[in-house]
Amino acid sequence: MTNNYNMKEFSSTAIITENASFPSTYSINGKSKENDTEKDDYDPFSNRKLEHPNSDMRSFANLLKSSLGSGILAMPAAFKNAGTVVGIFGTIILGYICTHCVYLLVRTSQDVSKVSKVPSLGYAETLEAVFATGPQRLRKFSRGARIFIDWAMAFTILGACAVYVILLVQSVKQIVDYFDHDSSLTTTMYCLMFLVPILIFTQIKNLKYLAPFSGFANILLVLTFVICLYYICDEFPSLDSKPMSVDVGRLPLFIGTVIFAMEGIGVVLPVENTMARPQHFLGCPGVLNITMAVVILLYMIMGFLGYVKYGDASQGSITLNLPTGEVPALMAKSFIVVAIFFTYTLQFYVPMEIVWRNTRDRVALKYHNHAQAAMRAVFACLTVAAAATLPRLEQVIGLEGAFFYSFLGLIAPALMDLIFHWERGLGPYNYILVKDTLLIVFGFFVLVTGVTQIIANCLWGKKTKKPTKLVALVDPNVKYPLPLIEKEEISHDTRRYRLGLPSSEHVLGLPIGQHIHLSVTIKDDLVIRAYTPVSSDEDKGYVDLVVKVYFKDVHPKFPEGGKMSQYLESMKIGDTIDVRGPSGRLQYAGHGQFLIKKMRKDPPVKVNVKKLNMIAGGTGITPMLQLVRHICKDATDQTELRLLFANQSEDDILLRNELEKYQAEHPSQFKVWYTVDRPTEGWKYSTGFINDEMIKSHLFPPGDDVIVLMCGPPPMINFACTPALEKLGYREDLRFAY
Repeated sequence: MTNNYNMKEFSSTAIITENASFPSTYSINGKSKENDTEKDDYDPFSNRKLEHPNSDMRSFANLLKSSLGSGILAMPAAFKNAGTVVGIFGTIILGYICTHCVYLLVRTSQDVSKVSKVPSLGYAETLEAVFATGPQRLRKFSRGARIFIDWAMAFTILGACAVYVILLVQSVKQIVDYFDHDSSLTTTMYCLMFLVPILIFTQIKNLKYLAPFSGFANILLVLTFVICLYYICDEFPSLDSKPMSVDVGRLPLFIGTVIFAMEGIGVVLPVENTMARPQHFLGCPGVLNITMAVVILLYMIMGFLGYVKYGDASQGSITLNLPTGEVPALMAKSFIVVAIFFTYTLQFYVPMEIVWRNTRDRVALKYHNHAQAAMRAVFACLTVAAAATLPRLEQVIGLEGAFFYSFLGLIAPALMDLIFHWERGLGPYNYILVKDTLLIVFGFFVLVTGVTQIIANCLWGKKTKKPTKLVALVDPNVKYPLPLIEKEEISHDTRRYRLGLPSSEHVLGLPIGQHIHLSVTIKDDLVIRAYTPVSSDEDKGYVDLVVKVYFKDVHPKFPEGGKMSQYLESMKIGDTIDVRGPSGRLQYAGHGQFLIKKMRKDPPVKVNVKKLNMIAGGTGITPMLQLVRHICKDATDQTELRLLFANQSEDDILLRNELEKYQAEHPSQFKVWYTVDRPTEGWKYSTGFINDEMIKSHLFPPGDDVIVLMCGPPPMINFACTPALEKLGYREDLRFAY
């Protein structure tokens, strides 16, 4: 039988709405198990009268489309809550469970269609028929069960629409913030802005005007997927760079996200009901098994590769991790905005058909148009309000999967199978009872643990995330004596000193870009030196300094050596040294914004950039590492980083492992290049002093959105860096030396 292709048939939304637009084909007629002997005499498949039945291939495409939506872009965030190995096996196990529950739904629908002698049934009608032909005590609940599932399906899809609004808002906000650093638009403001076009498009009541957008949205999603894979595979980090498992308490969020991403439960029966050969839907291999095998494989690949690439920075949609400043990434973010907007309007059509079908009899005919318009406006506002109230995409996806999809995708199919077989036989050793009970228990476990964890994170997490910090540097004009609690020899002349803070709960309290001063009296001379800690300001109880020791009688120009560094070298565990801060003329405010003072007492001037060049020499790497660490840890900060790091020899390169770790985790955002005076055999980087050719080759070119930060020995800054930067045309007001 030939099939005439049209966009409406390919759209899974068109299929599910067509099924949702008609009242139940099943009416309660008192059939009971004694009529089961007649079910073999009735073949629902041969009684289906379809004008345009779908082939197996088209049914495969429709089912694949329903399961391969924007949810696949959330899989790296799911793996973040599981780890690499647990994520892989967890996706396989959850995929198998979801597939089996879909199998139960379709098989039960086919069996109850035979008993009820109807050609096909939708999801809600299947549940109604199962109750009506099940145990006598349940039959009176059949109509209520159908209505309940109808509304559950409607609110499930409305929840997905709220997820789409969040993704829309976050994507557009990220783009706007990149091009306008001074933008003061909040998430709520963006939600209100999107409310206007959403209200307009959701008033379209005829599917034929919406269905063509489905194909366009599909194309954009495929292009977005390809661009994401390009960025994932570009300079891909080592596979063992991410943990195989994480805290077990984060698993409910992983499970909820995977179920949300993978479940296409609402479109399964419409696809099966429109097949030319519905016998091919189940079985081995079967359309269902082939489709779900492909879905599980693709979700597993995207989740694993995306997590290995972006790690704990993985966001609710991997498009949010892409560097906004690059054209392909900007295209992907723009594509997802357009695709998700059209997907929203298409998906919104489904719950509106369900709600209207269940409420139109209560409205006078002359008010139908006004009532529909008001209903669509109210529910559209509810989805936008939900997005504004719960703006964290990852958590809302987990909540949607744990609450709605666990019921529709896990609990309800197992419950239907159990009720249908309750008086018809539960199989050898009651295995159907055992299996379905386990599935129902698992479904409720996912529902309860997922919802509990996410609500706790949303409500109480906000309170616990911002406790009153105990800060060591309370007053920048006061010296605080801090004890030496650890000392580590990094190289022959470099040490790591760990100073203890007042308590194990204290943090240093140092803004990004600033430094501290150590002061000590040596032979009646007050010696003060500035240092930037290599520890994070999130570290509690201590602060780490990496210091190069300038020993006496080593350098002919400085026979006395370094006073402060030799004093630190002589300190014993328990000795104290005075620390004062924060200090410095530069402070990083985040998202490419620097606050810079020309002189120490001058008011700070805001400088907004998109690209940051850093030139460091020796221990001058410490303020650069502070910036690199902070920017790379903030997934919303898209500032691009380049570092040129000069040393005498390869052995002198400080903090190399940590720098290259950040480069491996953020290859499109951060790149480091080295130069040494005394290279060893096989050295693959530059040799010699920093010059204009090195800067031209390995740093961003001059521009109004590019700043250069320098830290190192004064001769390097004054006689190498500054002349080279002036020669290349870097603006003086966008150059800063620590």
